Amino acid sequence: MMSRVMAGCLILLFVSFFARADVQALPELKRERVIDSAGLLTGSQLTQLNRQLIEYELSRNDGSQFVVFIVPSTGGESIETFAHRAFNTWKIGRKGQNNGLLLVVAVNDRNLRFEVGYGLEGILPDVSAGRIIRQRITPEFKKGHYFTGIEAGVTDAIDIISGNEPEYIKSETSGTEALKLKRLTIIYLLTFITVYLWSLFIGSPRRKKRIEKQVLNDIEYLREEYAKSKNKKKRQPERIIRLAQKRLTAFLQYKYIYPTPLGHTVNVLFYSVLIFIMTRVLIDGDPDPDALFISIMMLIFLNVFGSLFICYLLYTLIPEYLTQEAEIRKLTGVIAGTGGGYSSGSDSGSYSSSSGGSSGSSGSSGGGGGSSGGGGASGSW
Repeated sequence: MMSRVMAGCLILLFVSFFARADVQALPELKRERVIDSAGLLTGSQLTQLNRQLIEYELSRNDGSQFVVFIVPSTGGESIETFAHRAFNTWKIGRKGQNNGLLLVVAVNDRNLRFEVGYGLEGILPDVSAGRIIRQRITPEFKKGHYFTGIEAGVTDAIDIISGNEPEYIKSETSGTEALKLKRLTIIYLLTFITVYLWSLFIGSPRRKKRIEKQVLNDIEYLREEYAKSKNKKKRQPERIIRLAQKRLTAFLQYKYIYPTPLGHTVNVLFYSVLIFIMTRVLIDGDPDPDALFISIMMLIFLNVFGSLFICYLLYTLIPEYLTQEAEIRKLTGVIAGTGGGYSSGSDSGSYSSSSGGSSGSSGSSGGGGGSSGGGGASGSW
C-alpha cells in the first residue's frame, strides 16, 4: 500500500516538474516600466516610452501603474494566461484600488494583450482596449512599426483613463451601439416571422398527427379499462368515445394549427438568442462579455413582452385562433376525469411545446497589491 502511495507521489512530482518547465520565468519588475526581453526597441525608444509611463503614474498620484512587457514568445501559455500571471506576480497597481495596466507583446507569436486591473475596468473597458489594439496597434505592427504601434496604444490608453477619449473611440462607440441595437431588432423580427411561418406551415401536420395519436391512444385505453371493470353500472364509455371522435374529426379539418403565444415565445427566444450570439462572434470576432450579456438581456426582455404582445394581438384579430383554442379545450375535456389519462394539462403542454420545434433541444517596485480579474483584450497581427 505504501509503495503505491509513494509511486503516485513520484508520478505527481514528475508531471508537475515538466508542467512547470513549460512556464516562462518572469523577470523582476524594478523602476523601469518597459521590459523588452525581445530586444525589439532601441535605447532611445525605451527611454522615451519609459518616461511616458512614469509621467503618467506621477500625474495620476493614486498609485496607478502602467507596464509594457515585450517578450519573444509566451511559451506554452496563451497570451491571456501569460499576461494574467505577469500582472498578478508583479502586483501592478495599488493594493485596494487595483489600478494597474499591463501591455504584453509576444513578437514571435504575433499576439498582444492589454491586462486591465479591477479598478480600471470601468474606465478602460474591454471593448475600448480591443479597439485600441485593432485600430492603433496592430495596423502599425503589420507594417513592422512596432514602436509606433506600442506608443500609439499606450498614448490612447492613457488618454482614455485621463478622461480624454480619442475621437475614434467616441464615434465607434455610438455608431457600433446603434448598429448593434438595430441588429438586435432585425434578428428578433426575422426570427419571430421565420419561426411563426415554420410552425404554421411546416409544423401543423406534425402537431395534428401527434394530437390525433394521443387522443386515439386515450380512447383505446378507456375501452380497455372499461372492459376490465366489474362495475357494469358504471357509465358506458361509448357516448364519451363518440363525442371525442366527433370533435377530433372536426379538429383535423383545420389545414393549419396556429402556434400558442407561450410556446411560440419560448421558441423565438431560444433561436433569436442563439442567432444573435453567433452573429456577434462572427462579426465582432471577440465580443465584450459584458456587452454581450446586456444585449442578451435586452433580447430576452424584447421576447417576453414583444412576442407575447404580438401573439395575443394575432390571437384577437384572427377569429380562427379563438375557434381552434376552443376546439382544443373541448377535445381535451372529453376524456378528462374518465381515467383515460388524456387531461387538459397534458394536451396543452404537448401543443405548446411543439409550436416551432425544440426550444431547449461563464517588496518590488510594483504596487504591491494590484490584481486583475482577467479583464482586458487580446489581438494578433
